[in-house]
Amino acid sequence: MKTTQLPSLSRTMSVKLIRWMCVLGMLCALFLAAFSYQSRISEFEARSRYNAGIIANYINEYMQGAYAALQNTMDEPDGTLPHTMTMLKRLYPQFTRVMLVDGNRKITTSVPPALPGQELAVPLLPVAVAGGVISQPQGMTDAGDMGVYLGVKQQDGSMLVAELHLRAVQKHLAELFPKESSLLVLTDAWGNTMVHPDWAMVRRFANIGLQPVFHATRDTGSFFGKTESEGRLLQVSAMRIASTGWVILHIMPTMNVITGTARDILAFVAVFAALYTVLAASLLYELQRGLARPLREFTRTIKDISVGAWPGRSGSPETYDEFQEMRLEFDNMSAALEEREADLTRAHLFVQNIIDAMPSVVVALDTQGHVTHMNRRAAERMQHNAPAGKTLLPIEAIAPQISPFLPQLHHALHTRTPLELHLTGKDADGSTVHEEVQLAPLPGESEGGVLRIDDVTQRIQLEEMMIQTEKMMSVGGLAAGMAHEINNPLGAILQGTQNIRRRITDTLPANIAAAQKAGCSMQAVQAYMHERKIPDFLQGIQESGQRAANIVSNMLTFSRRSDASPTTANLHAALDRTVQLASSDYDLKKKYDFRQVHIVREFADDVGDIICHPIELEQVVLNLLRNAAQSVATQGAALKETGAEEYRPTIHLRTRREDDWAVIEIEDNGTGMSAATRRRIFEPFFTTKQAGQGTGLGLSVSYFIITKNHGGTLTVDSQEGEGTTFTIRIPVNGPAAVRTQDSFT
Repeated sequence: MKTTQLPSLSRTMSVKLIRWMCVLGMLCALFLAAFSYQSRISEFEARSRYNAGIIANYINEYMQGAYAALQNTMDEPDGTLPHTMTMLKRLYPQFTRVMLVDGNRKITTSVPPALPGQELAVPLLPVAVAGGVISQPQGMTDAGDMGVYLGVKQQDGSMLVAELHLRAVQKHLAELFPKESSLLVLTDAWGNTMVHPDWAMVRRFANIGLQPVFHATRDTGSFFGKTESEGRLLQVSAMRIASTGWVILHIMPTMNVITGTARDILAFVAVFAALYTVLAASLLYELQRGLARPLREFTRTIKDISVGAWPGRSGSPETYDEFQEMRLEFDNMSAALEEREADLTRAHLFVQNIIDAMPSVVVALDTQGHVTHMNRRAAERMQHNAPAGKTLLPIEAIAPQISPFLPQLHHALHTRTPLELHLTGKDADGSTVHEEVQLAPLPGESEGGVLRIDDVTQRIQLEEMMIQTEKMMSVGGLAAGMAHEINNPLGAILQGTQNIRRRITDTLPANIAAAQKAGCSMQAVQAYMHERKIPDFLQGIQESGQRAANIVSNMLTFSRRSDASPTTANLHAALDRTVQLASSDYDLKKKYDFRQVHIVREFADDVGDIICHPIELEQVVLNLLRNAAQSVATQGAALKETGAEEYRPTIHLRTRREDDWAVIEIEDNGTGMSAATRRRIFEPFFTTKQAGQGTGLGLSVSYFIITKNHGGTLTVDSQEGEGTTFTIRIPVNGPAAVRTQDSFT
């Protein structure tokens, strides 16, 4: 509902008071401005006249003193005159040069020395003015300063002339008026600069202008008033020195007077504002206390309630009975509203805690696919500090991999139909992540839907691991069946070979009789067979058959299911069986042959029988040996391509005992692995091999066997290009000993 905006009582009274006080203040400021301006002009005139008098007295004394010193040397004998001139120059440093000039203006004697017979180039006045001044102000030839020439006539018609510089006058002015804001200048009668703070103007004998001022001083001897120079309005005070005709100028920009006046006005305004503040405060206090403040406090209470801040009671002071009655009714109403707000807040927090407790990402979407609400898991996934609750972000910000399915998502939101998706992506470490997405439209008249995202990576990995386990069990069963089938022909081959070797020996009577019946002797048969190396062939057949029989026996032993309980086994014998089984491994695709790898056994004597699962332990060692063989084969191929020195693939198989632990180390000089690979080496389905060459389960299963089934540890130490070392630590007395020790610690 629209309401008419009315002025407040306190503001109306304040505005009226301000208006009347402003009018009064402006009138006072105008009067003060006129008074201050005239006072500053009068002060400047008085100060100028006083300064001019001081400067004129100093210049007169300065000139008269120099002239008196020059007169003291008058009519000295010619023999002593040069000495006297030298002493005069030394005693009066204001003289830059002292000269004796004859009647033809030729210099006869000079201190400092000058060229004899040189003519005095300075134009002299027809008549010397007071103080013996015989020239207009000029630049001194030696000092480069401004000065005048003084002269004293000798009885012989010559003249004693001295150059008097005005540098002392300049220095004296600077000492007398060091902080003068205006300008003090000494000029000749026509305005040519003699003493000026800017020595460049002095050296150029520059004319300062202001010719109306100099006309006035020549006529009346002084001037005071305003004049204009180069577009600036100046306040000028001028006084002519009667003895020399020079003019003392005191110049101040009129803007300085205006600036000072403005400062006075500002000071007045500050004082007036302070007085006005005190007066206004005292006048408005009663109005504020009696009516405006209670209404304002009551309004503030209503505003606090509108934003959810519930005060215990209204803040309106009880100045009048009407206010007290209104406060009581308002407090009752606010208490009821506060209780309802608390119930809504508790319900909201309860629902929020329910969805925050879910491990899934739960977000609410509008029909445009924007996130309007999220739980804590979704906020953590955003990787920012936004609290769980209401927000407005695109769903891609939480699940970037859902971007290809946005059309289906938008269609499901608009048609209010459920949607299920399966997403596959990568996390920060590069691991594959599987997620299931389910969209459920909101019921009733509400628009949008609820999206739930579940991480099903572990479930998918478990399913794949079970499938792989079934495959391995099938392969193991097939290998066991093949081993049984191979055993039969192997037994016939070995038995036949043994019978042939017996039938050709010369010690059995049946063999001798059969040879005689055939018309030859056993010695001849033996000679023929040795000549054709038939016994050697038979020996090779028997050894190869026996080796094949051993391989089949190891395969049968390896393919049998592990017993549920650990048994006592000799560790070194188990390792030898595993090496023998691995020596039959050859892979054309991977291009490695275990028989080409140099195996170095370093078995410790104090490691004997241990309690373990022998078959599982052999499976772990076999897997590590195969990985090592592939690594050294890859390293050898790489070095061969680069033309490096001869490389010998080597695997060190070590054992040692550390207290109640048996330690197995499998070290190779292969390719090694990077730090990133080393961190993920035991993760299920992580492999660095190409597709089709590995499942990524070997090391994860080995880690499970050692840590879970044996209560040991499996660690890796590797540097890229420098080989790899796997270390297995298992308890000598079996995993039960470790569990018993843990229960006591």
